[in-house]
Amino acid sequence: MSNSPAGTPRNEPTTPTKWLPSQSPQIPMQGQQLVDAEIAALEQSDLFLGSEGLMDLVKWREEGRRERLVLKSQDDENDEENPSEEAVCQIIGKISADEAFWMDPSGGWTGRYGDLYQSKASCQVVTPAPTLSDHWQKVLDRTISLMQDRRMKQAEIQNSIITQSQGLHIRHSVFDAVDYNTYKTRTDEIFKKDKRLLMSNWACGSTKAQKELNSLVWHNSEDKPNTTRYFGNPIPIFYHDKSRLLPSDPQYSEKLRGAVVKIGLSITHEFMSRQPPVNDFYADIRYIIILKKPPPPPKAPLKRSLDFPDVAAANTASSASSSSKRTRA
Repeated sequence: MSNSPAGTPRNEPTTPTKWLPSQSPQIPMQGQQLVDAEIAALEQSDLFLGSEGLMDLVKWREEGRRERLVLKSQDDENDEENPSEEAVCQIIGKISADEAFWMDPSGGWTGRYGDLYQSKASCQVVTPAPTLSDHWQKVLDRTISLMQDRRMKQAEIQNSIITQSQGLHIRHSVFDAVDYNTYKTRTDEIFKKDKRLLMSNWACGSTKAQKELNSLVWHNSEDKPNTTRYFGNPIPIFYHDKSRLLPSDPQYSEKLRGAVVKIGLSITHEFMSRQPPVNDFYADIRYIIILKKPPPPPKAPLKRSLDFPDVAAANTASSASSSSKRTRA
């Protein structure tokens, strides 16, 4: 179903649905200047999540029990033969450093909620700056409208993309359960891009997660073709200069926490007919571009002595400072 009026011309989006490093501006900009320029460009984009015309360009496509936002095509009648491309909606925001940050390569896995291969990385994205609250409100309003228009009216929204802190909850499935041939093909593809992206090279945020990851790597290497493999999906994360933030970087989490980023998202909806029935909406990460690095961590406090203060030394230093000032005068 579409929210666009019948007979509305279907124009192809002018903004690419997938970001490629070659699409970055060639003139380097720094900090907030770059963020402001990117936001100005994003607000002209057809697939900006806050765009009022978004639903004129996308539609919901059934995928088993769920629906996914995809691009409208010129020939929707033959959609089964030529499935529409996934719509990758775009936002710019700040990765919250304070709440629900589970963005290390393992998804912040602790073992509390299941095995490592079930892990999902997630975080909350908030307004990129207090002065950009109007821009962020467009994102919130359009996302709320998108969910309310699509939800089954007899059921509440249980899992919302919007958080209580007026942010967006985004996620990433860290692993895919695949057969031997799929695992081998996808591993070869990643190796050709950059072998540091392979899960065997990831730097997890805890010793426990690292040990579990190593066990999963060993499991994948067993010579048992009929055994399910677990393929590690690294998030495509870039800086604006086209370089990558790699999951092998020991500072991976610190370089994301608090960063202002441009994110490509795939939106899905599930209706659960249990009692009571509920609607679930999800925003899955397709790429992240770091526009503004996080602020540096605060300096460690100066060492404090527990000894009796050397008042005489302090007075001597004070006298020397005063004498120096008189000499310069």
